Amino acid sequence: MTNRNYAVLGSLSGITFWVTYLIMSSIRTEYTHFHKAVSELGSVDASNAIISNLIGFILVGIFICVFAIGLHKSISNGTNGRVAFYPLFACGIFYACAGLFPADMENRTSLITILHLIGSMGSGLFFVVAVFAYISPMRASHYWKSAVIPSLILVLLFIASGFLRSGETPALGQKIGFFFFFLWLGFMAFKLYSHTAAEQSEPATSS
Repeated sequence: MTNRNYAVLGSLSGITFWVTYLIMSSIRTEYTHFHKAVSELGSVDASNAIISNLIGFILVGIFICVFAIGLHKSISNGTNGRVAFYPLFACGIFYACAGLFPADMENRTSLITILHLIGSMGSGLFFVVAVFAYISPMRASHYWKSAVIPSLILVLLFIASGFLRSGETPALGQKIGFFFFFLWLGFMAFKLYSHTAAEQSEPATSS
C-alpha cells in the first residue's frame, strides 16, 4: 500500500465514525447529544446496536490499526519510532474492542460493560501515549517536524475535554474528546497523503 492508501483509511476512520453516530442518533428519538454517551447507541438493549458497534467502533478500529502501519513507515522510515507505533496500533485494537463488547447500561458493573470501558478508556490512553511518543521521530524528520506543534495542541485539547465530562452536560465532553481524537487522525492522514517521494527517500534518523 502507498502513503495515500494508508492516509485514506486514516481519514475514513473519522468520517465513518461521525456518519454512523449522526445517523444512529437521529433515529433514536430519545437520544440527546448532551446527556447520553456514544456507547448508548450500541448498548446491549439498543435498537440497531450491531450497526453502531460494527461500523462505528470495530471497522473504525481496524482503519486506525492499518493507518498506524502507514504512519510508522512514513515517519520512521520503517526503522525508528516503534515505541510510538505500538501504542497507536493498540489504540485501534482497544477502540474496536469497545464495539466488540457493548455496554449494558442497565448493569454498569457487568463483565461486558467493564470490558467495554477497558476498550474505550484504553483506546484514549494509548492514543495520548502514541502522540507524545511520536514527537521525537517527527522532530527528526524534515517533513514531519512541522506537524509537532499542531499534534501537541490537539492531544492537549483531547486531554482537556476529559474535564468537561461532568456537570449538567456530561456527554458533551465526550463528544468534544472524539472531535479532537479524529481531528488528529485526519490531520496526520492529510500530512501522510501529502508526503513526497523525496521525503520517503531520506536516510533513517535515530529517534
